[in-house]
Amino acid sequence: MAKVSVIIPVHNTEAYIMQCLRSVINQTFRELEIIVIDDGSTDRSLKICKDIAAVDDRILIFEQKKEGVSSARNRGLEAAAGEYVFFLDSDDVIHPCLIDSYVKQGEKSNVDLMFCTYIKMDTSEIEKRMRQISKNIAEIQWEIGRKADAKEWFYSKYEMELSCIGGKMIRRSFIGQQRFDETLFSGEDTVFMHSLICREMRMAYLDTEWYYYRMHSDSITHLNNMDKNWQKYKVSRLIRNQEFQTGCISLALRWEEQLVWGILSNYFIAINKKDKGDSQNLKKMMNLEMDHYLYKRLSFKIKILFYVLYFGCSYFPPIRWMWRMKQILFKDFWLT
Repeated sequence: MAKVSVIIPVHNTEAYIMQCLRSVINQTFRELEIIVIDDGSTDRSLKICKDIAAVDDRILIFEQKKEGVSSARNRGLEAAAGEYVFFLDSDDVIHPCLIDSYVKQGEKSNVDLMFCTYIKMDTSEIEKRMRQISKNIAEIQWEIGRKADAKEWFYSKYEMELSCIGGKMIRRSFIGQQRFDETLFSGEDTVFMHSLICREMRMAYLDTEWYYYRMHSDSITHLNNMDKNWQKYKVSRLIRNQEFQTGCISLALRWEEQLVWGILSNYFIAINKKDKGDSQNLKKMMNLEMDHYLYKRLSFKIKILFYVLYFGCSYFPPIRWMWRMKQILFKDFWLT
């Protein structure tokens, strides 16, 4: 029977870590090593983990100074001994049959990645769901992707699911020496997943909401500030450059377009806030981007619209209004 290494980075989630760990301990699949990496918590998170580990010897605890989630996950990968690794965030929860279903499908189909639909819930909704949960898995449905399907799944079919690492189970031998970029504190999982996808991994998708993503104000994914946006720009550049270097020009242009609209969107916000520092930095970024080879390969219509908005949004109210309407109509990625 295959063994699964569950990797859980922890930082100041004392309110949620007990429920998270219980959802792993109560999995119907028992051959687990549960690797908890405490990333410099200053609350009771570490104590709670140690108390639970005292009654379940499958839990291994590692402590480190605060180095970020990428460093914590990398330490978990170095410690992992299972045939598969399963990634779980310390404020999220999983269905008790999830890992068992993943392992069975992984062995049956010889795939490298298993993932499912995730559902966003607040704490009260998660608690209600866990009380009502059923262990009947007779009717679950799987879809298997060939190696040639990998990028189509990442960019189109399952774009939202494959942009994050939570709830993914991956064959450890396929990961090999690949690790998370420790210079990133946001979007690091998208870069990691993209690198795996580029190696044409075989995937299996479970069309069932068995990963419960907790919505709360402290989650890093809810931060909406320029620090996070700088990280988004870096992520877009990293993936754009990787696609460009491997000759996937159309995909590189997709990231280039997302990058320039993201910069312009936040330039507009900085101007409205009268933040001279951010607006000047963003303006420098835009000028550099407009000199980039891939910017020059964007369609004429996109470049004209970008140019008009860039030079007009600071001076003409109608253009500001048009830009705001664009954000509302197209639900711009950079403002979510």
